[in-house]
Amino acid sequence: MGKNKELTVLSLKEKIKALDHIIENEPVILLKGTGDILISDKAKTVIARRKINNDELLSWLRIGAQHLLSTTYCDVEVILMRFPDRSNDILVILREECSPGHEKFKLTIKEKEILGHLIKGLRNKEIATSLNMSPHTVNAHLDSIYNKFGVTNRLAAAIIALKNGFALPKDISQKNFVLNPANM
Repeated sequence: MGKNKELTVLSLKEKIKALDHIIENEPVILLKGTGDILISDKAKTVIARRKINNDELLSWLRIGAQHLLSTTYCDVEVILMRFPDRSNDILVILREECSPGHEKFKLTIKEKEILGHLIKGLRNKEIATSLNMSPHTVNAHLDSIYNKFGVTNRLAAAIIALKNGFALPKDISQKNFVLNPANM
């Protein structure tokens, strides 16, 4: 075995040890290519403490697993890692301490509700009717959301909301969304 190959093997072994440490000590979720989902007790604790809807998180992770490596979901840093063994299994690591700057995305419950309706394509008057508020109040909440996200329109706000897990279209369900190896 050549010197470079030995260094590569040693480096890989160190990374495997680090991965073993992460699996044992961090809140993790395993998205199996077969569709099964395994959630560690530490991950369940983070989800419960942050009052995250488990079904919405898992649906969002299935979508994010195809497109993202690292992002945030409801103020929790999410790191996704695909295994190199062609099993299509994905390890998800949850970190409660988000990177600096994410605090600007702290949304109120009402703002999250409004984002959910915005993503469904409802107009301000329809959102107002649905939530029993005036269109002026909806506009005020949207202005606040735009300021927090640093955007100026509905589309940009919707993209940030979806990417960061603040809202999830209700028509995407866990049952009909399967990881597609072709998209990975």
